[in-house]
Amino acid sequence: MQDDTAIVNPQHLAAIMRDTAALGFAMASEPLTGALLRTLAASRPHHVSPGDVFLTSLAGKETFDLIFADTWPGKYDHLEDALALLKRGGLYVIDDMLPQPNWPDGHAANVAALIQQLESRPDLVPAKLRWATGIIIAAKR
Repeated sequence: MQDDTAIVNPQHLAAIMRDTAALGFAMASEPLTGALLRTLAASRPHHVSPGDVFLTSLAGKETFDLIFADTWPGKYDHLEDALALLKRGGLYVIDDMLPQPNWPDGHAANVAALIQQLESRPDLVPAKLRWATGIIIAAKR
């Protein structure tokens, strides 16, 4: 089985990649992670999240079956807000958990602390996948 032979990129991916490069953002999800996220997102209604504002605006109003936290809000900050929005049985998914050449100095400590925090929570059942850039999928009990 070849993981990357059947990846069909979204129509607008090239434009998105150009825009992110122009903004100087160097931490986009790699293709295998993108394919996984597209599959997971296709199983759920679409919700677009402007990070911390989105997380705090939904407190107590809505819950989700799937939360993918790709950036700081909901991952390294506002983690409690994100996990409070996750339904029982829902999946919390994060990537970039294996060392990356574009990590800023000191970021490895942030990653280690986040992994420890997720593993110590009695309300989560995490699985660490040494795949692509490093994925953690956690189910909420």
